[in-house]
Amino acid sequence: MHEEILEYLKNNSNPADSEDGIIEWWQGLQVLKSSLDDLTEALEELEDRGAIEKNKMEKDFFIYRIRETPS
Repeated sequence: MHEEILEYLKNNSNPADSEDGIIEWWQGLQVLKSSLDDLTEALEELEDRGAIEKNKMEKDFFIYRIRETPS
């Protein structure tokens, strides 16, 4: 799931999305029925690894994007 999330965020024309947006995309793929808990865990692990960043937009609403590497 981790690699698929990274690919989604890299290939999306607007590479930032919420948990709900990512789960909708994931379910749309029909590759694997995944729970929101599994997705949340994968997002947290990717954030801990420094692969993505989590940005708070509103109360209890976050978007995730690929972490830009400094040039």
